Amino acid sequence: MNNIRPAVSGDAFRIAEIVVFDYRLNFYPFFENDLYYFGELNVKDTAADYCEGSAELANTYVYDDGVIKGFITTDGTEIKRLFVEPAFQSRGIGAELLRFAVAEKGCDNLWALEYNKRGIAFYKKHGFEPTGEKVIEDDCVPLIRLFRKNGLPEEGQTTMQSMDYIFIIGAPAVGKTTLAGELYKRLGGVCIEQNGVPEFVIPHGTADEGDFEETLCWENVLAQARFFAEKGFKNIVILDIDDIRTREIPALFRGKSFIILRLFSSDSGQIVSQMENRRANEGGLYDIDLAQRLNAKMSRRPLLPNEVKINIAGKTSEQVFAEAFGIIEAFAPIADYEYSPDDVDINDYCSWVWSRNCR
Repeated sequence: MNNIRPAVSGDAFRIAEIVVFDYRLNFYPFFENDLYYFGELNVKDTAADYCEGSAELANTYVYDDGVIKGFITTDGTEIKRLFVEPAFQSRGIGAELLRFAVAEKGCDNLWALEYNKRGIAFYKKHGFEPTGEKVIEDDCVPLIRLFRKNGLPEEGQTTMQSMDYIFIIGAPAVGKTTLAGELYKRLGGVCIEQNGVPEFVIPHGTADEGDFEETLCWENVLAQARFFAEKGFKNIVILDIDDIRTREIPALFRGKSFIILRLFSSDSGQIVSQMENRRANEGGLYDIDLAQRLNAKMSRRPLLPNEVKINIAGKTSEQVFAEAFGIIEAFAPIADYEYSPDDVDINDYCSWVWSRNCR
């Protein structure tokens, strides 16, 4: 909790930015009140609530690692506000702020927007449960109360609920296999790597051998995943799939608890270095130009439902694992969403199958 400190008046505008961005992103879709969300709600007026000497400022704590990325406001044992900048969500910041409020401030209750299913799932993951109390604020805002009976565990312990599936994707040389192995050791479950599919001979006369091979491998991975899930396994880690298949995951696993971890590096030199290390020590695919192009393409495309990006630039494998584990620990998967693979641009995805023209 070293990054959490009391807010000061100089933080007011940054706090206000987070409030406004979060409200517009997360609450406007429910209420569609243009005049309020894009008029009355603004950074200048919101910042005034956090002026020197105000109760709001006195009870607010910010997560500051050089940039203020989130904050929490308390009132006695009640959590009044917990917001994380949208660009920094799903990185464990909200969980750390919540742990601080419970451990340091004795907080054990809060009110949440009934429509905010993801937020409610986050609080439930950390021990808060609905009490059955409900109020209607301003004649149109349904709020439900959540209460926590026991304190959170010490930092370093996990309150993480099991995921059904954890997908790890990324270009060659970003550390997918290393991360998968560490998650498997920590979480248990199953680790399914597509290149571990049994060897097979492609039938003579197959028109497109690359397409046939990839499709057979993908169907084998799906069959294994479903088999282990039916046997009661959780935390099924899946990796090394053809990138173009990633767009199918939200449709195939809708209703399941899953997360997609997309690894990339903003430092193209790191890709070159790790490819050279692979060539010298590990073997496997060695095509620096292809790896750099795939990494660039995968770093900039839009996120899918339940997908999170992890930039590995400048990080050791241990640091990448710690970040990934923190993300999974804090993540509240969305189960109900509208999505079809046809909704996304296939040109944003890559494939090693030449005939698909997605390199």
